[in-house]
Amino acid sequence: MRKESKDKPSEINELKQEMHAGFENSRKETGDLRQEMRGGFAKSTQYTDVLRRNMNASIQEIKGSIKDVLDTMNAYATHTDLALFGLKHQIGTIGVRMPTKDYLDEKFFKFSGEMGIVLHKEDDKVNELTGILTEKKVLTKSEAKKIAQIGPSFMKV
Repeated sequence: MRKESKDKPSEINELKQEMHAGFENSRKETGDLRQEMRGGFAKSTQYTDVLRRNMNASIQEIKGSIKDVLDTMNAYATHTDLALFGLKHQIGTIGVRMPTKDYLDEKFFKFSGEMGIVLHKEDDKVNELTGILTEKKVLTKSEAKKIAQIGPSFMKV
């Protein structure tokens, strides 16, 4: 039995030493892990900063492109507005100078009346001339009658 009691304390000491070595190892590994985690966090912070800068640059580039498009569209709209204004002005002046249907109706009515008067005068002249030529025996009475039956020129439409 004596042998057992001697072995036990040395075995316990060995276990204590192993445990102590395991704790030391785990402390070292924990420190290493902490170190790696700190390094990884620093790298992820760097990547985040780089991404943030790249995103800001992209956003500024997009804003610039949008501003260019809007400026171009604004210039085109202004040009189109001016062109339309010019067309409206031209149409307005054409409308002022262009006669209306009522105006034309009045003018045609007046013109037809004036033409009737002129044609009656011409017919009177022809009748007078026919009478003179008949008296001078240049035309016969039947020829004068034929000329008189032709009637006024304005009636032949």
